[in-house]
Amino acid sequence: MRLTRIIQQGRRTVHSNRRFKREISQAIAIKPLPDQEIIKALADAAAPIFRAQSADILRLSETSGRQGAGTAPSELARMAIAYVTHTVLGWRPTRIGDAIGRTRYAARHACMTVEDLRDNPDFDRRVAVLEAAAVVIAADLTS
Repeated sequence: MRLTRIIQQGRRTVHSNRRFKREISQAIAIKPLPDQEIIKALADAAAPIFRAQSADILRLSETSGRQGAGTAPSELARMAIAYVTHTVLGWRPTRIGDAIGRTRYAARHACMTVEDLRDNPDFDRRVAVLEAAAVVIAADLTS
């Protein structure tokens, strides 16, 4: 099935599909980075925002090989990172889950939880700052 989307830019209309996107990404030489590097940079940015330690956000449980429960701030920061990578960077839940050591279902749950928590103005401000940081991190790491 051919994926076709129309993007209007001023008076020009560009029809894009997977092949077109691949050609564009090759033309502007976007170098793929390991997802863990991006997650680590986001964890470093999220640590002061959510008053958590970066190591706690990234910590893996010794028993299961998955992310440890950690403290409430580190869990919120981890969920916010999952949300931001989905909304800002456009990652799928499977990719997010692989990058943060969770399942895709846990990544989806994190996105839905953060979306619900954004009704709180303080939490919304924190996520907005993390979203801005994600844009800067993605721009820095891909250039």
